[in-house]
Amino acid sequence: MLLDAKRFNVGTTLDTDVCIVGAGPAGLVLAAELGGRCDVILVESGGDHAEPDARALNDGDLIGDEYAGLDATRHRQVAGTSHLWNTSVAGAHGAKYVPLDALDFQRGSGRPFGDWPFGLTELHDDYARAQHICGLGPLAYDAAAWAQTGREPWAGTGMLVSRVYQLGTRQALLAPLRSAIDRSTTVRLCTHATVVALHCDAGGRRVSRLAIATPGGTPWNVRARRVVLAAGAVENARLLLLAHDATGCAANASGWVGRGFMEHPRDRAIILRPRTAELYAASRFYDLHRGSGGHWILGRLALGDAALQAGDMPNASATLLARPRVALERVRSVLPLVARRWMPGGGHGWSQRARAARLFDGFTI
Repeated sequence: MLLDAKRFNVGTTLDTDVCIVGAGPAGLVLAAELGGRCDVILVESGGDHAEPDARALNDGDLIGDEYAGLDATRHRQVAGTSHLWNTSVAGAHGAKYVPLDALDFQRGSGRPFGDWPFGLTELHDDYARAQHICGLGPLAYDAAAWAQTGREPWAGTGMLVSRVYQLGTRQALLAPLRSAIDRSTTVRLCTHATVVALHCDAGGRRVSRLAIATPGGTPWNVRARRVVLAAGAVENARLLLLAHDATGCAANASGWVGRGFMEHPRDRAIILRPRTAELYAASRFYDLHRGSGGHWILGRLALGDAALQAGDMPNASATLLARPRVALERVRSVLPLVARRWMPGGGHGWSQRARAARLFDGFTI
């Protein structure tokens, strides 16, 4: 059921079993899973379409390391930041998927922040369900499971191993979720509903009420037995810190809320220049292609367990993007449609080109 908070009366208070803050992919999945089991209110700061006023709420000042920006990396609208996905999958907007590795959960003693309280095995069944929800293939990310004749992965070294990303479209993930929520009689999706404060019960240990603002309207409230924050890393932390400082909630008892932000830094400094033209054919596994079952995959080079255990370093993956020769770049600037036929898809698709050595002069890693 879809509700527009702009139409609410003054002083409206909605009661529910579970209130989910944020109707991005995480919030939509949880709402669809809980539908039919309990009463759910899903509140979204934006609307069904992109709106400048909602986007303006993302802006903020940055101090410290260089970053793309709070506005460029977040989006207030039903389906959230999936509207910013920029991986092309068969001409549709999509994303690359990959689960955490076992060593991401346990990297040895002496680390300043400790290990996770559970391991990869505890998440296996949930990951398998997530594969289905996202419209992906089987829960298999090692290269051997996807090798085909003519698209074989390189031999691993122990330090570097071959694995894959699976790719899925935004529509494959969102369409079934949105359909389920629209049909549900126990899930209410409220748009134009920006949470501005979390209020706790007398003990300060449980959020019992959310104060919500609507553009052009008056504040209103949701009372809930359980509250789930699914508004993204920055907004989740902001709401918890605000609650801790302003309303007496014990939302930052550890002192670590907002201090664990991590992004995906990208580096393009490494260039691989083939000694022979045969390397392009031998590297076809690492281009975007359909694997077994028709699922889209992209081969990648990953840090092996030996590399992760050898030093205190973050996990990483590398992909191969063909580098067009200078002549092709000139064609791209003058005749972009012609160049796109030669080199489609933002750097992917190079393995389909005949005489690749004439078009490209190596790979950006």
